[in-house]
Amino acid sequence: MPILDLRFSNKSIHQLPHPLTGCQEYRDIHCQNLRALVYPNRITLAFRATINNQRIYETLGQFPQLCVEDARQHVMKLLADKKSSCGSVPSIHCGTGHQ
Repeated sequence: MPILDLRFSNKSIHQLPHPLTGCQEYRDIHCQNLRALVYPNRITLAFRATINNQRIYETLGQFPQLCVEDARQHVMKLLADKKSSCGSVPSIHCGTGHQ
């Protein structure tokens, strides 16, 4: 299934349809490294990025136990950590305001 863009909020994530099988992936329009992976019985929030041609994937937690704002903060911390260890990485972006 294609990755769909969505303005993440606790309400918008809660209202996502669950597929009968497999996984539908959504990307936050304000923090493109934050993903919601919607499975038939759960929603997982995850961090995805490509830094120096290396794909990075980290599960952050299950929704709603992990809220959207906490997940964004975690992603921004991960990005800062990756930038400091890899130098400046212009291809990754995360922010909670308008782009």
